[in-house]
Amino acid sequence: MTIRVLFASRLGAAFLAVGVSFIPCAFAQSNLVSQARPELAPALPTITVTATRIESRADEVLADLVVIERTAIEASSARTLPELLSREAGLQTNSNGGPGQAASIITRGSSGRHTLLLIDGVRVNSLYTATAPWETIPVESIERIEVLKGPASALYGADAAGGVVQVFTRQGREGLRKQISVTAGSLGHGRVAASIEGGTKDGSRFALAAQQLAERGISATSPNASAVASPYVPYIPDQDSFRQGSVNGSLLLPLNHDWRLAASMFYSNGVSRFDEYGGSSLDSRSAVRATVARTALTGKLSPGWLTELSLGRSEDAHNPILSASYSPVDSARNEMTWQNTFPTRAGALSAGLSATLESIVTTPAPPRSSRSTRSAFMGLNGQKGVSTWQANLRRDLSSNYGERNTGLAAIGIQLTPAWRASASWGQSFVAPSFGDLYDPWVGNTSLRPEQGVNREVSLQWAESVGQAKITYFDNRLRGLIAYDGATNTINNVGAARLRGWTLSSKARVGMVNLQGSLDQLDPRDEDTGKVLARRARQQASLGADLQQGPWRWGGSVLQVGARYDDSSNSANRLLPAYATLNLFGEWRFARDFDLQIKLNNATNEHYETVYGFSQPGRTTYVTLRWHSR
Repeated sequence: MTIRVLFASRLGAAFLAVGVSFIPCAFAQSNLVSQARPELAPALPTITVTATRIESRADEVLADLVVIERTAIEASSARTLPELLSREAGLQTNSNGGPGQAASIITRGSSGRHTLLLIDGVRVNSLYTATAPWETIPVESIERIEVLKGPASALYGADAAGGVVQVFTRQGREGLRKQISVTAGSLGHGRVAASIEGGTKDGSRFALAAQQLAERGISATSPNASAVASPYVPYIPDQDSFRQGSVNGSLLLPLNHDWRLAASMFYSNGVSRFDEYGGSSLDSRSAVRATVARTALTGKLSPGWLTELSLGRSEDAHNPILSASYSPVDSARNEMTWQNTFPTRAGALSAGLSATLESIVTTPAPPRSSRSTRSAFMGLNGQKGVSTWQANLRRDLSSNYGERNTGLAAIGIQLTPAWRASASWGQSFVAPSFGDLYDPWVGNTSLRPEQGVNREVSLQWAESVGQAKITYFDNRLRGLIAYDGATNTINNVGAARLRGWTLSSKARVGMVNLQGSLDQLDPRDEDTGKVLARRARQQASLGADLQQGPWRWGGSVLQVGARYDDSSNSANRLLPAYATLNLFGEWRFARDFDLQIKLNNATNEHYETVYGFSQPGRTTYVTLRWHSR
């Protein structure tokens, strides 16, 4: 395994170096191809909202932003949202086993609680743990993903110290499209999904999708689990199964020429088996439910005044069906936001107010079961000549942690038509969760929010058929919320410095799409000088796909460096480096039918992202998909 990992690491790095070195040549060749074959020319610019809170072209925003479209999601070999995100520059994943087990996303070395998850604009991070329920979101429900890397508290308030992942569920388009897919695969995997999307020429849109999934799975724990003294999880060599059902829908209704009403909903309900902390030999299992709903009224109050009033609600429930130590936790969040956008000589000015009410029900009941937050925010996004700028300010007033003010400033200079340099500075804060404050064993009601300051610079090269970007960042966090063994409570302990750089590139050479990334990270505890737990200091990915007539095939390599599983950097808790190879092939054998085969972890690499918890070996999946085109 060591030889295979070392070989894959060197091979991946070599391919990436060669690919990046010859990107300008690839772009030049691609330009010639697109001129000769207009059908291969790029689509219209992608419009995004996550990096600025207003509609902006993805190629014009200054932030480090990644957009993953539906076509890329369907072509990928990922079975889960964390698997899909793990191959993007600057993102790493940790998982306590296979599908359905708890997972976290690490953005630029920050912890799992530092990445904010939005679904259709609604915040869904857990109120008890502050982490996002990534395992509850099936990829079949997703239309598009926008990943904003870097602090965004000046845009979204608490918890976005590392970045923001916004998931947009399936949306309608003009016409009528229907789709049914059936998947069978390794480990007893079975999935059925169906969707219908439509729209009229007047701008009305609707979409409805549903899926049902079941998998026998793998043992969540590995033999390494028995070697961990604390927290102790037994190694139980059984199959920890997972089943899940979900439904999501959206509706867009134009009321007149200037006003429209939009609504969306997402519901997911699953049951997963797991091996329990504390050494219990019970066949533990838990039901996990997530619900998100949003309604928004958008229109013009005057020719230059665009306004939107939105109402959102998210619910997150973890209810143990059989457990020796876990208690049910049900939480709910209600949001109301009023946002306005005006044109000015300095650019688009946005300003708004929001109010959030959060509540939680668990056993034993916490001293306080609800909190409220009132916020005011404004932003300016402009461009003149070769300069582009962004500035944001936000003030949050919480009944729980008081007042917090955050800001963000960024500027970009177009050096040539293809090259742009940019720099940014941003503040962040992370609020203590209900679990941090009121856990009956380790909670601490005196906790203060974590605070952070990030600085970054980037250089981007972009053409119509591809791009390359390198970003250097330096993110300092202080007052980290973590368990303190000296007091046996959760405290504000120490500080961390997350610095490094990410390189990402995309290109199209003839019929081949290429994508690569390389991350170099130095995540340190500033008090001890130790590397932060479960962060790999190097990560690289390389992917390619080719389409010829009715055939499409491709693959991707992900290489992740070694990392420590604990904060003391113990040698016996070192997680070795690993590399995985995923392959896929797709055949459109009839006008409305596709057959897709995916081979994940083709080399059957044995690896762990959390010490003592297994990851799947080689697996195969076959999907038959029917479209009404």
